[in-house]
Order: sequence, then C-alpha cells, then structure tokens
Amino acid sequence: VRTGIELLAQTLDLLFQSLDSLLDRLGRLLPRSRAGKANRDAQSDGQEYGAGPNGTRGE
Repeated sequence: VRTGIELLAQTLDLLFQSLDSLLDRLGRLLPRSRAGKANRDAQSDGQEYGAGPNGTRGE
C-alpha cells in the first residue's frame, strides 16, 4: 500500500510541476498590458457609476 501511495504522490507532484510550467508559458504569451487594463477597468467600474459606500449603485 505504501508504494502505491508514494507512486501517487510522485505522479501528482509531476502533474503539478508540468501544470505550473504550462501556466508560466501561457502567462508569458499573453500581453501584460491587456491584463493590466482589465484589472483597472474592473477596479474603476464602481466609481464610474457612482457606487455608494454600501456597494449599491447610485442613479
């Protein structure tokens, strides 16, 4: 049973390592400015519509 658990742990470790490197490559391919612009738009969204202190949007 122990060797099966160790094998599973090694497999999961390899899987997460390959997933991490894949996400790293994808992050380099995507333009950073677009992600930054989307974040800024999301942050300023409430202010543009006059959001109140409790999160409701004013008319």
